[in-house]
Amino acid sequence: VVYDQRILSFKGLEAASLLTLDGRLTIPMQMGAYQRTAFSRGHGQADLVLVNGQFYLLLVVETPQAPPMDPDGFIGIDLGIVNIATDSDGERHSGATVEAKRQRYQRLRQRLQACG
Repeated sequence: VVYDQRILSFKGLEAASLLTLDGRLTIPMQMGAYQRTAFSRGHGQADLVLVNGQFYLLLVVETPQAPPMDPDGFIGIDLGIVNIATDSDGERHSGATVEAKRQRYQRLRQRLQACG
């Protein structure tokens, strides 16, 4: 069920007031610490959903838009097979350490599977 600001209001962080056919119902709410901080930016719409016999009120939270970023520079990365990465500054990063670790774990898996 979709609720908007005309049929849904909040009583602080503890309860929501919903308009129903039988009148207004005050329903207790629970939310985590992060949700409590973001709740101050709550927007005027919420969805009431039933999941496995439990009702959940899904709120729309409006977050401020981050200011546009003006980078001083940037770096590009080309992922490869021989060299795991080559950046746009020309520096090559070998995959030898990663490949040695992969081969070590492959041999270990083979020995363990042979033991059952």
